[in-house]
Amino acid sequence: MSVLAVQSEVKICSRCSREKSLIDFREVPSRKDGYDCWCRECRIEYCQSWNASHREKQIQMKRAAYRDSSTGVRDRLLSSASLWKKENRDYVNQKQRERHALLKRAMDPESLAYAEKVLIHDPCAYCGATPGIATKDHIVPVSKGGETSWENLTASCQTCNLMKSDLDLLPALLKIQGRLATNRKGA
Repeated sequence: MSVLAVQSEVKICSRCSREKSLIDFREVPSRKDGYDCWCRECRIEYCQSWNASHREKQIQMKRAAYRDSSTGVRDRLLSSASLWKKENRDYVNQKQRERHALLKRAMDPESLAYAEKVLIHDPCAYCGATPGIATKDHIVPVSKGGETSWENLTASCQTCNLMKSDLDLLPALLKIQGRLATNRKGA
C-alpha cells in the first residue's frame, strides 16, 4: 500500500475518539485491520503515565531479574570451572608447581619488599591513574615465564591489573586503551 493511499485512509482512535490518518497508528499484524486501536499519541501518553505510576514495581522487577540471571550465570561458570579442574587435576597441579617454582626464583625478599614499597605509590603504568594504593604487575606474566624482578615489575591500578590478566603487554595495552576510549565516549 502506498503512502498516499494510507494517508487518505482514516481510522478513529478508540481512546481520544478523533479521526486520524492510518499513518498515526502503529501497525499490529494480529489485529483485523492491521493497526493499533489507539493512535500513537494516545499510546505514548498511556505508556508514560503507566511507567510513572509503576516505577517502583519496574525497578524491583529489573533488580530481581538481574539478580536471578547474574547469580545463575556465576553459578554455572563456577560449577563448570570446578568441574574442569576436577577432571584435569594433574594439569592444574603441574601449572601450580611451575608458578611456585618461578616465584621462588624471584628477587631476594628484601629487594622485593623495597620494590613493592616503591611501586605502591607510583601511578598506573597502563592508564596513568594515581590510585591510593597501586598493585604490582608482572609485565611478562608469570604464567608465560616472566620473573619477579625489577625489570619485569610495574605499578598498576587494580582495574588495569585485572584487565591485563595474563595477556602480553601489547594486547593488554590495546584492551585497556579501548576500555578507556569507550569510557570517555560515554562520559
